[in-house]
Amino acid sequence: MRVLLRIIFVAILSIGMFFQGVVYAEDQNNFEAKFTFTVNVTSTSSNTTLFYLASTGTFYIDYGDGSTGTINSTSTSKQTISHRYSSTGTKTVKLGGLATGYSTGTEESNASISFVDLTNLTSISGSLGRIFPTLANGSQPYFRTAFADCTNLAGSIPEELFDGITGQPRASMFRSLFWDDAKLTGSIPENLFSGLSGTPQTYLFYGLFYKCSKLSGSIPGGLFSGISGAQQANLFQNAFYNCSGLSGYVPPELFAGINTSPTVSTAFQNVFNGSGLVTSCPSGTKKYTTGFESSFSNKVSCEPDLSCATGYAAYGTSCYRLCSFGKKLKVSNGLSFDIFGELEPSGNPAVHIKLGNEECYVFSKSGTGSFNFKYTNGNTYHLVGANP
Repeated sequence: MRVLLRIIFVAILSIGMFFQGVVYAEDQNNFEAKFTFTVNVTSTSSNTTLFYLASTGTFYIDYGDGSTGTINSTSTSKQTISHRYSSTGTKTVKLGGLATGYSTGTEESNASISFVDLTNLTSISGSLGRIFPTLANGSQPYFRTAFADCTNLAGSIPEELFDGITGQPRASMFRSLFWDDAKLTGSIPENLFSGLSGTPQTYLFYGLFYKCSKLSGSIPGGLFSGISGAQQANLFQNAFYNCSGLSGYVPPELFAGINTSPTVSTAFQNVFNGSGLVTSCPSGTKKYTTGFESSFSNKVSCEPDLSCATGYAAYGTSCYRLCSFGKKLKVSNGLSFDIFGELEPSGNPAVHIKLGNEECYVFSKSGTGSFNFKYTNGNTYHLVGANP
C-alpha cells in the first residue's frame, strides 16, 4: 500500500512539474502577440535597435529570427531595446506583455514606447494600446513622437493601434506622433482614438500626421469626437501639415467639441497647411462655418446643400420633420438615439426625447435658417435648411 501511495505521489509531482514547465514555456515563448512590426536589418556585426521603452512591466518579444526574450522593466527611464541578428533582411518582430507604470514626464524620452528616428522600421500592425493601456489607477501612456521621422514606415495606420486607452488624455500624449512619415499610405481610421475622451491638453495632437504625404482618402468626421473643451496651446498645430494625398473637405463635426472662444493663436496653426483638402465646396454641398477657419489655410468645411420644406431640417443627406415640445410625428428613418433638445430662444427647458419611427425631433434654433441638436454623448450636431 505504501509503495502504491509513493508511486501515485511521484506521478502527481511529475505531472505538476510538467504543467509548470508548459506554463513557463507559454509565458516565455508562446505569448499573445499584440503588436507586430517589421524592420530591415542591415548589419550582423552590431545590434539592431528595435524600439525605446520607458514603462515598467513584463514584456515578451519574438525577434523574428527564431529567438524570443522577456523584458522585465522596473524603471520608467528610457532604455534601448535591441537585438543582434545573424542575417540581414526583413524581420517580423512580435511584442506582447502588459505595462504596469508610465513616466509622468512630457519629453520625447518619456514616451511609453517609441520608434523615433528608426529608419529601419518598415511596417506596423496590431495594438500598442493593449500593451500600454490606461491603467486601473487612471495612469495614461505617452506616445510623443512615437513614430516621428520613421521615413521608411509604409502602409496604413492600424485601426486598433490605441485600443485600450480610455479617459481624459494627458498633456502632449500624441504630440508629433507620425511626424515626417512620408511613406504611410491608406486612409485614416475613424475610430483610431475612439476610447479617448475628456478635456484636451496642450500639444495633444501637435504634428499628428506631419508630412504623411501618402495618406489618402478623407478625414473621418469622428476622429476627435471624444475630445471637448477649451482650446489649448498647440492643440492641433501641424496635425495634417503637407498631407498632400488627403482629399475632400474639413468635416463640419471634426472639431465640434472644441470651444470656438476664447481663441488660442497656436491651437490650430497650420493644421491643414499643404494638405490636399479642397478650397471650395463641391457640388451638392455648401460652406459650413466651424469658427476655426482663420487657421485652415483656405481649406473649407462643407455640409449638404439641401432644400427642405417648411417644418423640416436637413441632417446628413436627408430632411427630417421638426416638431414642437410634447408632440409626436411619425418619421421614416428608424434612428434610435436618445437626444437632448437644447434651450429654445423662448427659454423652454431642455426636453429628453427619443428618435425612432414613432418619435419626432425637438430642435432649437441657433441662427437664421439653422438648427442644432445635442446627443447624450455631449456632442452638438448642426442642421441646415430648416425654417424657424
